[in-house]
Amino acid sequence: MSEEAQPRTILVPLDLTPAGEVKIPVAEEYARALGADVLLLHVLRPGDVDPSSVSPSEAVARTYLDSIGAHLRGAGIHAEGVLRTGAPGPIIVQEALIRDVCLIIIGTNVRPPLSTAVLGSVADQVARAAPCPVLLVHPMQGMRHSMNSSVASSLAGIAPSLFALAVLVHTLGLILVAGAMAILFYQFYERWGLGLLRHTWFNFDLLWALALIIAGGAALVV
Repeated sequence: MSEEAQPRTILVPLDLTPAGEVKIPVAEEYARALGADVLLLHVLRPGDVDPSSVSPSEAVARTYLDSIGAHLRGAGIHAEGVLRTGAPGPIIVQEALIRDVCLIIIGTNVRPPLSTAVLGSVADQVARAAPCPVLLVHPMQGMRHSMNSSVASSLAGIAPSLFALAVLVHTLGLILVAGAMAILFYQFYERWGLGLLRHTWFNFDLLWALALIIAGGAALVV
């Protein structure tokens, strides 16, 4: 028997800034589509790690990753957070190789400590050396994605109500127009129906059918 396929993993580097959080809704969507786990990665500078104790920077980073991971797990997505030390670009690529990830989702706003004119951005370094596809998320793109998801959820919630309201309006329109046509037909029959029948034969069933067709068409317009 063949071994069970290992779950896919999406790597999401985070820099602990609000702008970096725009990647989270994107990662959540891709995780659902691919049936993948999410690996949250934060890279600390070597000086921020104290082997003998937990430094403030490490504590903040772990708390942040735990918070994002809890959010994803609450949405039904398996997620874990890891801390590494070193240069962000190479560490991200190394983690992608070790974990055999299927996708890296990284923000274009992430920058290394030195000037980008010298080293280039972290996103550029990862895109050039990554062993898998890399999805670059611009901060504004992620915000639009989040807003669109919220709008879509709101519309999905009110859609049944709008549909019911449309059916109600259409039904009332049909009843009103059909009633008006019936009254007009009755008045016509009372005044001229018997006199008309004395001179010629007339198919009132056809007339009534035409009245219903006209009523239905008018109700659609209403």
